[in-house]
Amino acid sequence: MRKIGDLVERARELKDKGMRVGEISEELNVSRQTAEWLVSHAAEEESPTSVDLFVDWSNIGSSGPALLSVSAAIAELVEGEPDALVGIAVSGLPIATSVATRLDAGISVFHPGKRHWEPRSDEEVTGAISSNFLNPKGMRVAVIDDIVTTGSTAKETVSALEDRGCEVTCVAVLVDKSGLDTVNGIPLKPLIRVGSVR
Repeated sequence: MRKIGDLVERARELKDKGMRVGEISEELNVSRQTAEWLVSHAAEEESPTSVDLFVDWSNIGSSGPALLSVSAAIAELVEGEPDALVGIAVSGLPIATSVATRLDAGISVFHPGKRHWEPRSDEEVTGAISSNFLNPKGMRVAVIDDIVTTGSTAKETVSALEDRGCEVTCVAVLVDKSGLDTVNGIPLKPLIRVGSVR
């Protein structure tokens, strides 16, 4: 997908399959506001009012050897010898699993509230730690995700972990689009950082 029309079409396909805007945002690696715009605007000539970058890392995600290589590089960014890696569902999980294996650490999973987000909804949606994986309560942990767009999911994850008594050492990601250096005071360690030049 290299054109806006392709993104609009893909967003609509995902919406027709029953995905919420928050899930579409995650699937397409764009902000929730961009996902909302993609779902609701028909004309390819129109452009969203805010700038967002689409990141397609499917060549990495669809190849075991490529994913392991990138995860090895991300493992080098992780600070503080964590007891566990907390992967942000869904796209952060394969990276977190590979990094946890490399660092001989446990694996925990955080399901962010954004996956259930819908525009113009008054419902307060919060995330949760999965009970199917390691409970990181009180542990030293590093957060792993694929892409940071605005930082809101990373902030939600760090807050949830700190509320459980965890010491969060860093947030390590494949790509940072936010330009943030820290998340709730915790170092943000991207393998790649992108930004717009105006």
